This record gives sequence, structure tokens and C-alpha cells, in this order.
Amino acid sequence: MARRLPLIEVGYPVFLADGADSFGAVRRLDLSASAPTLVVDIEGAGDFRIPLDAVEKVAAKKVLVRWDLLDPEVRRAIEHTTEAEDFPPPGGEAEIVGRGPDDSEETLPARYAIAEPSSPEASGVPSMPRHRE
Repeated sequence: MARRLPLIEVGYPVFLADGADSFGAVRRLDLSASAPTLVVDIEGAGDFRIPLDAVEKVAAKKVLVRWDLLDPEVRRAIEHTTEAEDFPPPGGEAEIVGRGPDDSEETLPARYAIAEPSSPEASGVPSMPRHRE
């Protein structure tokens, strides 16, 4: 007898383990194939089919899949989801530059200045009627 899974909805994030970052989201469930699959949009890689047999559990609107049951192509796509997020960059340190001695709040261009209204009426916001007791 086939195992039953809880309801899986479009948009559910897909993870490799509890507490891990999501690598994609469910796009649709394809039951027309000989082996049912989830079509998952893997970040930065596109849509991939993940067999329902690879789904370990569905809980709290999250889908957890087993790495060992994924196709090599899907594994490579998942490995690449975090490449752009590597920090510091591979082979080097990131240089964090602070403000210089000439940078101060007063040197910001006037277009960034925020004028404080002198009263609610000056701001264009109508005032609320006062409640009298």
C-alpha cells in the first residue's frame, strides 16, 4: 500500500531538513506520470521534478525532502542556490568601509531632508474630532 502524505499546496517552501533554508517552492503536483512528482521551482535554476517518494514529511506548510532520493540534476541545482549568497566572497575578505571624517548628517543632499510639519493641518492630514466627556 502506498504511503499517504498530508495535503501539499502550490507555494509551499521546500527544504532538505528542519531548520535549513528553503531552496525552492512547489509549483504543482503532477499525478499524470507513472510516478507522481512535485514540480518545484528551485531558486535560480528553474522547475525540476521531485518524486513524491523523496518527500520525507509535510508539516507547518513546509515540504521536507530526502537528499539521498533526489536525482543528481536536482542535487546540483540545489547546491547552486546558495552560491550568490556566499559571504565573504570566495578567496577573499570583504572590506567594510565606514563613514569618512567629512561625511555627516549635514552633508546629505537637501532632497533627503525631511521637513517636520508644525501641525497636523500643515501636513495635509485631517485632524480627528475630539471626544468630549
